[in-house]
Amino acid sequence: MTTYIIIGLLWALFCVAIGLYISAYKIKAKTHYMAGFITIGVTFLIGLGMLIGAIAISIQ
Repeated sequence: MTTYIIIGLLWALFCVAIGLYISAYKIKAKTHYMAGFITIGVTFLIGLGMLIGAIAISIQ
């Protein structure tokens, strides 16, 4: 169960860090949308990896 809490905290920290990164650089217009879509894609893939990792750990 501790693994799930750690994974959840890492996920939340990563999402907050990405949000702060985008906000801090004052990205505008088209670049802002591209950064957002890339961020969504990257976080989705990381989340998918964490999910698969959590399932693999729980099976052991």
